[in-house]
Amino acid sequence: MSLQKLTQLAHDQVEAETKVAEAEAQLDRSKKRLRDICENQIPELMDEEGLSTFKTDDGIEITVKKEVRASISKERAPKAFQWLRENGHAKLIKRKITVQARDDAHGDEIIKKLGKEEVTDQPSVHAQTLGAFVREMMSKGKSLPTDLLGIHVQAVSKVKLS
Repeated sequence: MSLQKLTQLAHDQVEAETKVAEAEAQLDRSKKRLRDICENQIPELMDEEGLSTFKTDDGIEITVKKEVRASISKERAPKAFQWLRENGHAKLIKRKITVQARDDAHGDEIIKKLGKEEVTDQPSVHAQTLGAFVREMMSKGKSLPTDLLGIHVQAVSKVKLS
């Protein structure tokens, strides 16, 4: 009797896993469609019509605004960090430094004296921090290395039901 139940539960798990995979695939397709509509189709059509806002007959208000995005790729990171340092923006860079100990006791020694060991240094700039920095600099009319900082201005539509 319990082996029959186990067999049934195994089938139930396979079915549940399949449904989850299908739902995730549908969610991915829906997100791509939404992104295409709000980042491409609506902004392009409103631009063609010379509109930045529009209200439909049934009360939906559409606005298109420019969003500034920035992202430093791994390949560009050394030069981007150098530019930030040379231009007085080093505070944007956060560094995760890891020290490798031989064993637990050695770890205690390192903590006590922080001696020279195998050190991993991972500098980074948080994406939201970078985006805020770029928006601030652009609002002040400052020029920035667009390619180096991965700066991209994207028109995005927002819809609001009245």
